Amino acid sequence: MEGVALDEAYLDVTENKQNIPYASTIARHIKTAILQETQLTATAGVSINKFLAKMASGQNKPNGLTVILPEQAIAQ
Repeated sequence: MEGVALDEAYLDVTENKQNIPYASTIARHIKTAILQETQLTATAGVSINKFLAKMASGQNKPNGLTVILPEQAIAQ
């Protein structure tokens, strides 16, 4: 995990030890844990790099989860 600010971090889940197949599933689990532990919502962005994940996280605030797939990231 790479902390960026008090309320922002990046997590590379390319290889995960729990064998969870989708990064969006991991993001959903993290959002649920944050809500249960703190009673606060969280917004998550999932993509192939930090820049696109950051852009995705800004799409559905508050409490959203947005995925930008590799094929969606190709410049047109």
